[in-house]
Amino acid sequence: MRMILQAKAGEVDISPDTIKALRLRYRSVDVESELLKAHLWLLRYPKRRPVNLFRFIDNWLSKAPAVLKPDTVVTAWWSTEERTINQGAAIGLTARPGESMAAFKDRIANAMKGAA
Repeated sequence: MRMILQAKAGEVDISPDTIKALRLRYRSVDVESELLKAHLWLLRYPKRRPVNLFRFIDNWLSKAPAVLKPDTVVTAWWSTEERTINQGAAIGLTARPGESMAAFKDRIANAMKGAA
């Protein structure tokens, strides 16, 4: 994606490499969406266009709301046996001899509720 944004001194071409660098700097922000919003703002308010467009973009993105990226996966502690055992250990519980994993998960959940 390539963008051309308006500054006081004229047009500034935002290259794909610059957009990639901005994505790395602002990992929790939808950079392309925010750049489109900034582009529309610059078109709407031509008298308020910045002299330093890159400082304007940096300020814009630093104030942008964080979004959860689709490739970010949050895995629950109860999703695998290993995570369940680690969660139990983190709160000071171990599986009892002969205890099923389901019963151990319930015991962990009850202990966490009691701690809250």
